[in-house]
Amino acid sequence: MKGRGFLITILTVLLAATFAAGDARAAITCGRTVTANIVAIDQPVLFNRLGASNVNGMIFALRRDVINMTDNLTLNNGGAATPGNVMLRPDKRPRPLVLRVREGDCLTVNLENLLALAPNPNNLATDQFTVLIDEQVADRHVGFHVSGMQLKTGIGDDASYVGQNPAGALVLPGGSATYQLYAEHEGVFTATSYGATLGSDANQGNLSNLLFGQVIVEPKDARIYRSGVTEEEMRLATIDNTTDGHPIIDYEAVYPPIMNVVPEAVTDAAVVAGDNAVSIGVDPATLDFPATGVITITSVPTDNVNVRNYTLNLTGFDVSPALDNTFTAGSVIQLTDPAFVTVPSVWVAEGKAGLPILNMMQCPPTAPTTGDCEIVHTVLEAIVAGPGADGSWRKTLLDGTNN
Repeated sequence: MKGRGFLITILTVLLAATFAAGDARAAITCGRTVTANIVAIDQPVLFNRLGASNVNGMIFALRRDVINMTDNLTLNNGGAATPGNVMLRPDKRPRPLVLRVREGDCLTVNLENLLALAPNPNNLATDQFTVLIDEQVADRHVGFHVSGMQLKTGIGDDASYVGQNPAGALVLPGGSATYQLYAEHEGVFTATSYGATLGSDANQGNLSNLLFGQVIVEPKDARIYRSGVTEEEMRLATIDNTTDGHPIIDYEAVYPPIMNVVPEAVTDAAVVAGDNAVSIGVDPATLDFPATGVITITSVPTDNVNVRNYTLNLTGFDVSPALDNTFTAGSVIQLTDPAFVTVPSVWVAEGKAGLPILNMMQCPPTAPTTGDCEIVHTVLEAIVAGPGADGSWRKTLLDGTNN
């Protein structure tokens, strides 16, 4: 009887703990909802300049940083998400994935498994020899398990298939899963895949092949920016210079959807002009000239000049009014007005147009306090600024002063 009473006490405690856990999840209030769209891919990795590498490496990456290997389009810009036929963008280095959020954020991770169907897809085989690299574990299941963060909707957010956890927490190539986590406290939290935890080098599973990352929870009011960009990106974000030549940066600048181009003058031996037509030695469709506009025609070497309205045709330009001179082969044609034309920027082709250049998140105007954001950049290092206009963390005290 005593043993039965003890058992009832234990069951009561377990039930209370279960309801308490449910209440804790129900009490979660998200400061913001931050989404990370990520994929797991096979990716050759070079570890150092001495040549240490793993041709069958595996990484997590942002979906927008991955391209289809057939058409070279990013997955967010028309590239097909085909398992085994994707790779990291050429301008990105394979690194452990680092996702940054703020304390109080809810993080939604949409994971897609784009690993090849069979392990070790990049083994080398030639007529002379075959090199077998079998670092990858045979099991192709993948998940995104973050140790130490609160699960928001249920045990499926743990991304582990143990005990009575749902089978859908881990996904095979071509499959996808969503995990929702709550960033209750600042800290650094390890992210791994529980799809294959044993085997491979040092019996570490696919962890030894670089399939891991981190979620870093920054202070509550932090603003998070990239710390390393290209020279071109820095110029796009520069709005002015100080008197001593240092750039003044707009940390909220975005990639432009268009760019201004000054078309090169058409200058080859086939350019001939007379009356109302100008013939050129190249396909007009290859020019940056707009369909209509104003051009200057200059003869070489006598330097006769006519300025005319034009319309592109199949072989060159229709011009009006009629030309004053006959221009022989070798004449020069260049755009007169405007001085440049507007064309889609290279950032459109790369799927970046309209995205922040430095800010790691794309958020609506209300998102500093509420609203949904998407993580659009991920790098190992970051600039973490405070809420002050100058990036400081000073707080206003009750007496109106700053500490």
